[in-house]
Amino acid sequence: MNKLPVTPEDLKIATHAGHARQDYARRTGLQHYGRTVVTSAKDIVGCLGELKCAQFFGQPFDPAIGVLTGVDCKLFEVRARDISTGRDLAIRPHDKMRLPHVLVWITPAHTLATIVGWLCGWEGRERAKAAELAAGFDVLWQPKKGCWFIPPPYHSVKSLQDWIDCGAPLHWAPEAYP
Repeated sequence: MNKLPVTPEDLKIATHAGHARQDYARRTGLQHYGRTVVTSAKDIVGCLGELKCAQFFGQPFDPAIGVLTGVDCKLFEVRARDISTGRDLAIRPHDKMRLPHVLVWITPAHTLATIVGWLCGWEGRERAKAAELAAGFDVLWQPKKGCWFIPPPYHSVKSLQDWIDCGAPLHWAPEAYP
């Protein structure tokens, strides 16, 4: 895990981007992935996670206002969580399954970002299927949020940096995953 301080400038950038995303969603009638209403606070946490990952891994930060098919940090997706509401990696049904999904914890006061680890989208989905098979019902699915919350273990932050350093080749995935 890598702990990164959130500077006032980081918070200003993330707040501006989060509010812009929320404004775009309201103007266009965009629906949240789950059944709950998206709030600017959630967008700010998401933008902080993306910004800190972009800084840490040397990737461009593009808040992508109005772009729904882009990739959060050019090479990977970011799943930021306010640690007061949850700590597991979120995987959605329509995620880009061959890309790494990086889990970032954000403190409630937005003072610290912790890059926890990562999984490819398909790995998270396979873990959810295995948990469902073992329990007899979809134990990791959260209908209000519209995603599965995948518990650890995750791949290391160093392994993601190594993947980026070697040119970020497309990850292998079973044929069932595009």
